[in-house]
Formats: sequence, C-alpha cells, structure tokens
Amino acid sequence: GVSNRILDKPGKLTRPEREEVKLHPAYSLRILERVEAFADLAELAGSHHERLDGHGYFRGLTADDLDTSARILVVADMYEALAATRPYRPDMTERDVISILKKYSGTAICPEVFGALRT
Repeated sequence: GVSNRILDKPGKLTRPEREEVKLHPAYSLRILERVEAFADLAELAGSHHERLDGHGYFRGLTADDLDTSARILVVADMYEALAATRPYRPDMTERDVISILKKYSGTAICPEVFGALRT
C-alpha cells in the first residue's frame, strides 16, 4: 500500500511521506484479515510497530495490549530494520544494532525479549 517511490527514496522523507509509511501496519492488518489462511495473524502483523510506552504506530498500543508474540515481532522488526541496508543508509553492525535496541529496552521494547535476543 505504500509507494515504492517513498520506500526506495534515498533521502529524508517529507512529513506526508512519513505519515504514509506509518500506515503500512494498518494495511497489513486489513489485507491479512481478509485472507482466511492469514486471518489469525492479522492482528499480530498490524502490531509490529507498536511500543510498550504507547508511542508506536499505527494504534498507539501499550504494554497491556501487546502479548508475547507481538513483543517478539516488535524486537525482530526493529533488529531487521537497523541491520538491513536501506536506500538512505548502509547496514549497521550487530554491535551498533544491539546498542540502539538496548536504549529502548524497558520503555519501547520488552526487556525479556531483548534479553533473549542477546543470548
């Protein structure tokens, strides 16, 4: 649902472009809930950018709303996003990724899930 002109843009996104990108979890939810084979995963997929502190998107869910599966997916998605090469930056080292995730542990991401990632 998000244009490749935005996803592959080599420079900084404009505010409207950032708002469009933030809709992709909603698109995931809506698409998957329509497909019988994936309907059970729709809610989980739609939660992959939520944060324990409620500052995620697209719904602003909090720790009380995120089960273990969602918490795992959030950390996995953040790890992959940081470790992958992007049009606007090279990939990061594992050390740098872990350092960034550590800053979010306990506020944005689940410390138990982060701990499991580190082992």
